[in-house]
This record gives sequence, C-alpha cells and structure tokens, in this order.
Amino acid sequence: MSLASTTNNPTPITPSNGANYRGSFAIMTSLFFLWGFMTVFNDILIPRFKEAFTLSYFQAMLVQFAFFGAYFIGSLLYFIISITTGDPIAKLGYKNGVVIGLLIAATVAGIFWPAAIAMSYPMFLGGLFIVGLGLPTTPTFNSPSSCH
Repeated sequence: MSLASTTNNPTPITPSNGANYRGSFAIMTSLFFLWGFMTVFNDILIPRFKEAFTLSYFQAMLVQFAFFGAYFIGSLLYFIISITTGDPIAKLGYKNGVVIGLLIAATVAGIFWPAAIAMSYPMFLGGLFIVGLGLPTTPTFNSPSSCH
C-alpha cells in the first residue's frame, strides 16, 4: 500500500502582494458578535415594551415578527434583485455592502428617539423592521469577503 506524499508547501496566510488583512478580519469578526447581540436584544425589549405600552402577549410578540419578518423580506428582495439585475455583491463590492447594511441599521437611531418621545409602539416596530432589513445585509456581504 503506497501513501501519498504530502511534500507540497502550504499556502501562506498573507496574500502574495504582502498585504495583511488581520485587522479588517478582526473588525468583521467582532461585527458578527454585534449582529448576534442585536438579534438577542429583541428578547430584552419585549417585556419592556409590554410594560410601557400595556400590551397583550400577541402585541408584544410583534417585536419578533417585525424583526424577523424584515429578515425574510430582505432575503426575498435580495433574491429578486439577484434574479433580475445580477448579483449585488459583485456590483457593490464587499466593503460597500457592509457599510450600506450598517447605515440602514443605524437609521433606527433616528427613528427610536421620536418613537420614545411620542410613546409610539408602531414607530418602534417600524424601527425594528428597518434594523431587520439592515442587519442581514451585512453578514451576507461580509461572509464571502472573510473567505478570500
């Protein structure tokens, strides 16, 4: 029985042009934790909203519905855009896609403030919907860039 020789040199971690992407990879990895935290943050909001707005259980669960419904709608929009006009990642680029997703999610800071002043539960749900549209965009664009 012969064994295959494994004398091939392994490929280096740094690209051939000498660039080192460890810093940007560390930032992107930490962003994955941020996205996870934002998703879990909904569970913390539910009892606070239920108390502040005297909501029923069904009304309080609209927090999850708005957030994860936006995930579904965002994924569906991405699919439709990919079918009709081509791959958005190829057109926008990885970095621009991540920045756009983070900017979409950051617009919620502008929506939550007036929602808190007006004590408007529908405005909060709208803000969570926008976060739900922005957050899945960033890992969609980030995951392929982490593999290169």
